[in-house]
Amino acid sequence: MSLISGLMNHFSKRNIIFFSFLVLALSIMFLFMVHMPTKARERIQSMLVEAGFDDAFIGDVKIKTDGFFIQNIKLDSYGLDGIKTLHAHLNWVSFLLTGSLKSIEIQNAIISLDSKTLPRTAEKLVGNLLKLPPYQIDLSNVIVDMATNFGNIRIQLETHINHKNENKGRDIKARVFSAQYQLGFESLWEGTLSDDGILDLFAKIEGGNLNIGPAQISRFYGWAGVSVSNGGYSVQSQLEAGSARLDTLPLQKLSLINDHTKGHSTVVFRAGVSGLPDVIISSDYSFKEGEELSITSLRGENLGSLLARTLPDNKSVKSSFAGIGKYELNLVYEPEKRFTGGPMPFAVSFLEKGKKNLNGHVLFYPDHADLRGSLETNEAYAMGLSNLLNIPKEDVNKNFIRIEKNVAGILKSTGEKQPPPKNP
Repeated sequence: MSLISGLMNHFSKRNIIFFSFLVLALSIMFLFMVHMPTKARERIQSMLVEAGFDDAFIGDVKIKTDGFFIQNIKLDSYGLDGIKTLHAHLNWVSFLLTGSLKSIEIQNAIISLDSKTLPRTAEKLVGNLLKLPPYQIDLSNVIVDMATNFGNIRIQLETHINHKNENKGRDIKARVFSAQYQLGFESLWEGTLSDDGILDLFAKIEGGNLNIGPAQISRFYGWAGVSVSNGGYSVQSQLEAGSARLDTLPLQKLSLINDHTKGHSTVVFRAGVSGLPDVIISSDYSFKEGEELSITSLRGENLGSLLARTLPDNKSVKSSFAGIGKYELNLVYEPEKRFTGGPMPFAVSFLEKGKKNLNGHVLFYPDHADLRGSLETNEAYAMGLSNLLNIPKEDVNKNFIRIEKNVAGILKSTGEKQPPPKNP
């Protein structure tokens, strides 16, 4: 009896210990299962808020052995922007203790922007890039829709960010492209983010086309470079195109050079007119320590040849400017005359063989691309400009012209003016 009793007591103790561990394990597993979705949701919510999506909403979290999976994340309060799928890979013990991740995959996301807020958005993006988390990031089919005065511009991107060899910094590869009628291009970006917070990126740009408002550019190409650190940034780019069109004006040999650093910006644009090697269109912009300067010029050796090329059927315009040889048309931005949110003021001048024969001031309204202002010149020029720009007779008083036009139609060739049709 004592032997049997001892064996029963022994097995009872073993069963009690076993069931105790089983209950403890099940309890821990239950707590994990209850706590893991909440922990995952909080981690992704924090990540999205840091990226600037304060109104992000995360629904159900699906737990997997290697991480978690989330679908249909809303990035704004209207539900217009969002992420279709997000998959986080991790070690659950490390994640629950420290919140660390191995990698994140984001697929099929859409983000809406306004071109007016683009500088602020770009600044926030650069700040986020300098604070990249220490895990792999893969983005695929991310769509950025940007509202502009010329309609929505859609840009797509795919990105892979990983550790460099020996875990020294990060390797960044991205494809940024667009395939719209308004804007199309292909760019491949490569770069690094060092452990001390220095970001270097370089891109080749190919297969570009632009059809916005009066501007049409085909087959542009070039490069872009970005360097960012906590102390500042530098952005350079150069784009070139063999041919383009500004409304009825055919252009060739276009070149656009940008150089931006903290507190200093320079933009240089050059183009020629097809078939007229003497004609040069130039635009130079610079900003430094609060001082802003912008000058746009059209120069050539023979205005008659330019008019014959661009306005072959408008005899009245050509006759008004007949006999003009060397010329220069200048448009100078006057930032000191602009108030916050107001139109952009420009001074206009036209020189014939170095002598000023026209001057005036115009205001450009960016929201609607309108021009308003006045010009003073001689009567022959006033008549020619009124025909060229379709200015009503009541807005022309001898040598004085009042302008209220939209930029999209400012260069339209209308040929000889015809009297309005009679009412039946």
